[in-house]
Amino acid sequence: IQEKFQKQHWGAHVENNDRFSGKAQDNDEPTTETDEAEVLSKPIEIDEENFYGFVVDGDSLEVIGEKPWFIKFFAPWCPHCRNMASEWDAFHTEYGEQINVGSVDCSSQKGNPLCIKMGVRSMPSLLYMPA
Repeated sequence: IQEKFQKQHWGAHVENNDRFSGKAQDNDEPTTETDEAEVLSKPIEIDEENFYGFVVDGDSLEVIGEKPWFIKFFAPWCPHCRNMASEWDAFHTEYGEQINVGSVDCSSQKGNPLCIKMGVRSMPSLLYMPA
């Protein structure tokens, strides 16, 4: 089942996204291998401030970019969330070039409003947003 899900949902989304690939953009300075490794080593931290305009368009609510998003909503005090943390990092490492992997800390001041808007009732909760 896992392989079928991966092929259906991730196989067609192997796109380069310069924002996360470490490649310089028009107005960016070149990144070093160390900078790229740091960016790629952990899921992207999402909160209410960067969700709109970075993950989805604030007006249309459509996913921005060519890659889908898989977002984990968690709290650091949650035992199930702590157990899942290393697997989520490993998932990001393995599939981060094909899919944007993010995390929202529902216990933080910036993350909690997004968790409320998204209707998170239990943690960890996962949200898949196709491109």
